[in-house]
Amino acid sequence: MGKKGWFTISVALVFSIAILSLLSCKEEVVKGDSEVLARVGGDEITRADIDAEIELYPESEQYRLRTSEGEKYLIEQLINRRVLELAARSAGIDNDPLVQRKIDAAIKGVIAGEFYREYIRKRMWIPEDELKQYYNEHRDRYKTPERRVIRHIMRANKSELDDIYEQLEAGESFEELAMKMSQDKFTRDTGGLIGSIAEEIYEGSDIAADPKVHQVAFSLNEGEYSKPFKHRYGYSILKVDEIVPPKPAPFEDVVGEVAKDFAVPEEKVKEYYNENKEKFKQDEMIKITHGYFGTEKEARDALVMLKEGSTFEEVFSTSPMPESAKKKGYQNWLRRGTIIPTVGKDEELESKLFALEVGEYYGPYKSEKGWHIFYIEDRKEEGYKEYEDVKDTIKHQLVSEYADKASEKAFLDLMEKYGVVNYVELGTYRMLTPEQILEEARNARTPLTSFNAYRAFTILYPDHPDAHKALFMMGFIQSEELNDYGKARALFEEYIEKYPRGSFADDASWMLENLKTGEPFPEKMKKEIEELGEEVDETRRIRPGEMEHD
Repeated sequence: MGKKGWFTISVALVFSIAILSLLSCKEEVVKGDSEVLARVGGDEITRADIDAEIELYPESEQYRLRTSEGEKYLIEQLINRRVLELAARSAGIDNDPLVQRKIDAAIKGVIAGEFYREYIRKRMWIPEDELKQYYNEHRDRYKTPERRVIRHIMRANKSELDDIYEQLEAGESFEELAMKMSQDKFTRDTGGLIGSIAEEIYEGSDIAADPKVHQVAFSLNEGEYSKPFKHRYGYSILKVDEIVPPKPAPFEDVVGEVAKDFAVPEEKVKEYYNENKEKFKQDEMIKITHGYFGTEKEARDALVMLKEGSTFEEVFSTSPMPESAKKKGYQNWLRRGTIIPTVGKDEELESKLFALEVGEYYGPYKSEKGWHIFYIEDRKEEGYKEYEDVKDTIKHQLVSEYADKASEKAFLDLMEKYGVVNYVELGTYRMLTPEQILEEARNARTPLTSFNAYRAFTILYPDHPDAHKALFMMGFIQSEELNDYGKARALFEEYIEKYPRGSFADDASWMLENLKTGEPFPEKMKKEIEELGEEVDETRRIRPGEMEHD
């Protein structure tokens, strides 16, 4: 199945959740907390309803929804939804046959989507017992990271926070000061509670994703609060309420990571890197920080200030640059022969910049924008990127390829398990001659499509002289393309039983004996397969010690 198929499933899942959310019955919610937050007619919206609703959102969004602002938003959404549901039922919409079909489709879509996400994409169709065995053998690898529960008091300027800091030093309650003085509307009502964060920084626009917040949080002991510091949204005083130490993660919490490590172990990533080093060639590069001024004197004065210890933010504060650039200036990695932002292409300037050492300055330099100064932040010499710098990218690529292959295999398994016969597809093949079907199989873009074409051939033309060849190729694809040795074995055994004197009988016997050995194919068999118009690529063979599935 191609990417379009996965997209269709995703759209169906989103649509299904929307329909179910609109028309779900209230009685299905487990009310662990009976605090009533709102009432719609005779129905109550409780704290349990809010908690259940939050669980439908991605984890990265849940902490915001647990604030007072998030709670207000969810209550409004639940009220609106319930009002619409009551009105819809009153109008008899729930009894409309089309609506009933939509509800049924939504239920099936949610169930199918969850199964696809959890078992096919997340677990990559790897047997549960194999994943658990791998997890148990590498349990130390799967620990929850150290986390810190943090809260803060935020103000727009530092002088106000200095006053609040003095109050904290005098013994005032951090939580009470946050509720009275903090300007963060998302955390103010909960005493400044940001939530629990891990040391690894994630991408996001919220304060919990700010690198400076992480740096401060992991420099404090439990119960300590910081001095006022600056971050992307203003100034804060941060407090660490609790330090949660690392602990072994339950299998279900890390099963996705286990599946990735099982499918693409470290050795395979290193092997790919060593065999494809040319893909990771790196040109000489320099990282520059630069900005410009209206006059040469301003640029020279700024250069003196920088060399004496001033920050870029201080020297660029009087620059005519856009406000967004004044904090840090322009920062760019440059290769030779590329355009220098705000300057353009200048080979002489480029040559002078590349001749500088890390930590050196250059300027003033005149352009149409003004008078520039440059600072060399970092440099990378020509060569190959280090393994550590690219291993995550390689693993992501290999995991994605494995997952796509596993998805094809999963659908093939499930279609066989539930006896799927696509009469429309067979109808298409019925319009083709036997030779055309074989041509379709040979030219198919994916192993699954090729397998299905050969399968259609054996169904439609079981007595054709080439039917035995199609059956052999079905086993060959299962073994060499999909690595499903259980199905391959069954198909080769079927071949020997049906065609004991067939021209591929010896080949089928050889395959049965060498499914997992990694032995090179006999020349005779390679020639026979190539005569069918099929490509023989032994680099795809599973080698001893590598992963395989029965």
